[in-house]
Amino acid sequence: MNFQRVTLRSASDYLNEVARSIINKFQADSVFVYIFDPKTKLLNLLVKSGKGIFLNELKTLKLGREMPYSITLRKSPILISGKKRFSHFSKIPGSLLAVPISINKSFCGLLLIHFVKKKFSVKLISSFNAETRLVGICLHSFDVLRSMSEEIAGLKVIDDINRTVATELNLERLYQRMYEQVKRIVRVGNLRIDLFDPENHRIKPAFFIYNGQHINDHPAVNIQKSIIFAEIFKKRKIMLTPEYKKLLNKFNQLTLNSDMKVSSFIALPLIVHDNFLGVIMCWDKNKKCIFSRRVVRLLMLMAGQSAIAIYNAKLFDQLNKAINDLTLLYQIEYHISSILSIEELLRTAISLIDSALENLITTILLPDEKNERLLIKTMTPNVVVKSGFESVPIYRGIVGEAMKKKKNIYAPDVEKDEHYVLAIEGTKSEIAIPLMAGAKILGIIDFQSKQTNRFDLMTIDLLDDIAHRIATFLENAILYERIEKSYTEAIRALVLAMEVKDSYTRGHSERVTELAIRVAESMDFTDGRKRLLYWAGLLHDIGKIGISESILNKPGQLDEFEFAEIKRHPVEGAKMLEQIQGLKEIVPIIKHHHENFDGTGYPEGLKGEEIPLESRILAVCDVYDAMTTIRSYRRPFSKEGALRAIESFKGTRLDPRIVQKFTKIMRNEKSEGREK
Repeated sequence: MNFQRVTLRSASDYLNEVARSIINKFQADSVFVYIFDPKTKLLNLLVKSGKGIFLNELKTLKLGREMPYSITLRKSPILISGKKRFSHFSKIPGSLLAVPISINKSFCGLLLIHFVKKKFSVKLISSFNAETRLVGICLHSFDVLRSMSEEIAGLKVIDDINRTVATELNLERLYQRMYEQVKRIVRVGNLRIDLFDPENHRIKPAFFIYNGQHINDHPAVNIQKSIIFAEIFKKRKIMLTPEYKKLLNKFNQLTLNSDMKVSSFIALPLIVHDNFLGVIMCWDKNKKCIFSRRVVRLLMLMAGQSAIAIYNAKLFDQLNKAINDLTLLYQIEYHISSILSIEELLRTAISLIDSALENLITTILLPDEKNERLLIKTMTPNVVVKSGFESVPIYRGIVGEAMKKKKNIYAPDVEKDEHYVLAIEGTKSEIAIPLMAGAKILGIIDFQSKQTNRFDLMTIDLLDDIAHRIATFLENAILYERIEKSYTEAIRALVLAMEVKDSYTRGHSERVTELAIRVAESMDFTDGRKRLLYWAGLLHDIGKIGISESILNKPGQLDEFEFAEIKRHPVEGAKMLEQIQGLKEIVPIIKHHHENFDGTGYPEGLKGEEIPLESRILAVCDVYDAMTTIRSYRRPFSKEGALRAIESFKGTRLDPRIVQKFTKIMRNEKSEGREK
């Protein structure tokens, strides 16, 4: 490219030398060399030499206005000064000779020679022939070199475009770069990049510049309703100004508006592997003929490369989306697979969905016990639901239709859907997906957006997969809660049977269990571990069923034999529960809840960390409740008195760490006025 610029400069310098030699040889006052542009019919000033004070303003001469067309056909010079048909030069003093320059019988330029005082003679005029041929050769060489220079410059632009857009995988940045590259090729203030949506057979602006300003939220256009897009989609060829105007005049004679009346227009289809991706359109309302052959050729090359870049960026975007979708599905499955609480499972699923899918409102609804209404169990935080819509009749609205038909119900524009019921302000589109467990429907997961046509096929497939996974683990949680409810009912029946025998300990198991769970929460127990502790707390004294009522309800101190009988209850309780498959895990907890931290307890004299942690927690709570309730042989301790007594047992009967946590919990509640 540097070599080419040097060559052009050298050709221009040589023409200057020729012009000066004409001045010296013929004593002319000034010489002007014009080169002809056949596209614009303009003679453009290339070189001037001499005084030239009278011709400095004539930088271009238009054929037919400042210079007659006949000059292109002449072979000999013509004197133009003082003649009426050359009135444009009438104010120039002296004589002005116009010498047409031709190469291979083609007009390529003009030589103007000005004499202020000297008169032209026929002999003088004929003597310019040699100089004319020399100037013609120079002009032809210059024109060829300039064309080559423009060609190289165009190729450089295309190369820059290739390097600029080919490596960009972000669609928004790619559109901006495409616009910047178009401006390098042609100065234009209006540009649209429209992408084709094959699902809905429409065109939607992805990038829109109007009068140099970005336009956002421009509506999509149905291809069949736009003669321009329909023609481009059908022919898949570029459209230029004449065809554009012809189409508008043919189809829009009565409705033609000012925005559609343009002076220059071009539309280039974006096509990759016979796939129609969209259209680039550029136009100018005032400037004519800005899309020359060279510009069109460069824009076509740019459009071809940009189409490949858009295709690659969309593939990359789809790949990223697929990876993100799979990641979301994995996270949902990973995080909720081990959750057995329905409330926590649904809350966790909503949280994961909200963090991955932006600008969606997600709601999970389950039917009530009578199967008459759908209740909102959990939903995206900070969303306001209209009063009265916390639950809805089971077959009402879009969620009701999904419940009724046991299939996805999608409303791309809720205002046009007869089933839609306004529960959340601003909703534009909604999809309700059943949570299916085999042929049984467990509930509905509902997604709402404040954007119409928000859910494309890929998104719906993802939401369907999410619903399937949630339904699978929701079914497990429902079954588990039913089993747990059955266990709890059975356990409470056992506890009730035990308390019937021991009137002094009625309510004792529930109180100990409540205290133990509060300690477990302060120690960040998992839900599963808290559940085991809950059952163990209720059943920790179940072995007393085998103890004589006379011993359990004796009003005074127990003798040695009676106390030995009482000490059997942890082992007896463990023997009873180890026969029940679902309660085997709590057997060690119950068996060792009377072990002492220093190893002096029973039944096995375990010490310190040998004692299960849950047993150590129950031991502290058991002692506290026993001391603060009425017994046949003593009055109850005050709560503070019981706490001080428990602190005195640290390191002997009770685990110091558990004692510290327990007393902190109880005293904090007392200071906050929550003492019961």
